[in-house]
Amino acid sequence: MAVEQLLAREPRAKAVLFLDAMGCRRFWNGLADTGGDILPDCAREDRLAIVRTRTEDDEVPRAARVGDFPHESDLQPKPPGTTDALYQLEKEDYPGARWYVSPSLTMNRQGEHRKHSRFTCDKKELKKNWHAMTMTEFWSPFPGPFKAESLYKLSAVLCRHAPTWIGTLERPSPMHLAKAIVEDHPDKYEARNAEGQTVESGE
Repeated sequence: MAVEQLLAREPRAKAVLFLDAMGCRRFWNGLADTGGDILPDCAREDRLAIVRTRTEDDEVPRAARVGDFPHESDLQPKPPGTTDALYQLEKEDYPGARWYVSPSLTMNRQGEHRKHSRFTCDKKELKKNWHAMTMTEFWSPFPGPFKAESLYKLSAVLCRHAPTWIGTLERPSPMHLAKAIVEDHPDKYEARNAEGQTVESGE
């Protein structure tokens, strides 16, 4: 209803709706990996696109460097770098999806993180944060008036625009802000029964 009101209020505007895979695919099977034909009613070919976003560690692989860490004696031209790019599978096992890999600020700043693993570093370095790169999956089951590739690029760019700090986000900034609103809400929009008691999902 809110999206419909937004489109009605801005009759010339086009919109992109970011939906969380874990939370929304149970409502609309068109967002599931297995496919389906049910999408939000507000989806319109001429007005609105949908981008499914997935970040869960148990569903999205974590980017990792393969191979031994270099040492000074290896005469490497430079220590391992960090990546900040949008990827697609070389073999399209999952057509259309893109993965955004972004670096951690800690990884960028701490030189020790590029020369050693947590098993080979000096013990005092273990007191510092050892952040890994994050990977976010984007897939558009309904690109609407846009090209899907443009939506993926936009999604990655929005991950680069953190509202209040320099760095990257796990989700595009509109989703990040929406999650913050829910987490700051006293009830966190929890389901309640007729007596006003909080209930678990599915009860």
